[in-house]
Amino acid sequence: NLNESYTKGMQIAGIFNQTKSLKGMELAGLINNSDTANGFQLSGILNKTKYLKGAQLSLINIADTCSGIPIGLFSYVKKGYHKFEIATDETKFATLSFGSGVNKLHNIFIAGINYMNPKLLTIGYGLGSSHSIHKKWNLNLNLSTQQIQQTTNEDLSLNIINKLSVSIEYKLSRNLLI
Repeated sequence: NLNESYTKGMQIAGIFNQTKSLKGMELAGLINNSDTANGFQLSGILNKTKYLKGAQLSLINIADTCSGIPIGLFSYVKKGYHKFEIATDETKFATLSFGSGVNKLHNIFIAGINYMNPKLLTIGYGLGSSHSIHKKWNLNLNLSTQQIQQTTNEDLSLNIINKLSVSIEYKLSRNLLI
């Protein structure tokens, strides 16, 4: 489906939808694309819009600006939530994680190494939500799962750590929080 102007209502296609401005719903088997989406985009692979007011549901969601919520395996909002984090906890893993999406809901990709036993590596995925509680203070809620793997063992056995974490951040500067 291709509409070079305004779509009010619904666009449904087996493969691809494109419209300049959407007010309603786009449903495609593979890809939805619009300049402005005021409503809901649902596809099997990719949703893309410049401005989202509503929701996106797909494996990959891309937007320039969002006042809604993208839901998927990976969501990127250019003027949204982007955070690199270096952390450690009681499991003795030093981890580097990347969060992408919006404050309300973002994806978290995690990789790390155990500093007491460098033969143990971890890789994981999670979902998070960040809420401003004061000018310089944020409350974070994260749910993640991490696979632990020994590098000397070729056998891929299931060694999963699931975590629900609640944390508070203090903003030291625009791009640095503790």
